[in-house]
Amino acid sequence: MIESPGNCLGIYIFHQLSLMYTFSMSQSERLFYIIDKLIYRGYFTLKEITEEYEVSGRQVFRDIEYLRSRCVVSYSPLDIVYDKARRGYVISEHDKERLVKWRENTLYSLAKTKEYGIGDESLQFLKKDLEYVTVKSYAEEPFENKLFLKLLNAARTHKRIRIIYPSGKVKIRILEPLRLVNYAEIWYLVASSPENNYAILTFSLSRIAEVDVLDDDIVFSDRKKLDLFLSSYGIYNNDSEPVVYTIKFTSWAARIVSRQIWQKDQVGKILSDGSFILSLPAVSDVELLSRVLFYGSEAEPVSPPSFVEKYWDSVKRMAERKRDGI
Repeated sequence: MIESPGNCLGIYIFHQLSLMYTFSMSQSERLFYIIDKLIYRGYFTLKEITEEYEVSGRQVFRDIEYLRSRCVVSYSPLDIVYDKARRGYVISEHDKERLVKWRENTLYSLAKTKEYGIGDESLQFLKKDLEYVTVKSYAEEPFENKLFLKLLNAARTHKRIRIIYPSGKVKIRILEPLRLVNYAEIWYLVASSPENNYAILTFSLSRIAEVDVLDDDIVFSDRKKLDLFLSSYGIYNNDSEPVVYTIKFTSWAARIVSRQIWQKDQVGKILSDGSFILSLPAVSDVELLSRVLFYGSEAEPVSPPSFVEKYWDSVKRMAERKRDGI
């Protein structure tokens, strides 16, 4: 399954990626039509759906039930109820806000697949929206589309895979694919490793040389462990308990970071001098360090001590390279 903020069983991207998806294009289009009615008008009627798509009321009832039970937004089912006054189906304002955010993420995901040239023909019914959405990558690691589809198929059918993953030396790994994650414009495979006591590991798709889908079923079933892994800051996570990292930002960096969400459980505070204190849990400081360094003199780690030490060691090495003219 592809991971993104708000996942309606991947209907906004699975169909675009392969012909393996069980819905036809017209069915996917109808579901999008219903969702857009809920977002932009707040309700839809049985009659308008049956007339627009020339389907039976029974089919629309199946669509509604599907959206109720399978369309998960921010990890909660969508509550679609019948409103007698409007003679149609409605959602709460809270659910509407969640759907708006999902729509935003949907267009982002579709625009990304279009950018990569994956499944363009399936995007025709959303072409109008996509004309107004552009995704520009600041960094990209190319990979073969067929590799992506193999991984997606293995994850959807719950099958193990064998990959060749050069890492210093060529290494063959048996893995259980759990998620495909686009993080900072780069695609990663998140998988459990049977040979490492089912530890959850991350692999860059651009470095996977070959993929074979095996007949063996996936054994990993610890959803709580996977959710914790995915919710932690960054992509280079592990099974360790998260540690709270605190960083202080000043000047322009404070103004920018105070408007950003780096991690869902973060805590931020604007001080009287205009500086901004950010605290967030993470299991690895690799990406946090590079991100703090990005803001130059306007960012400085506060805790934990090991993180502060790593930061100043990096600053010291850069100063030495500058001094030595390297």
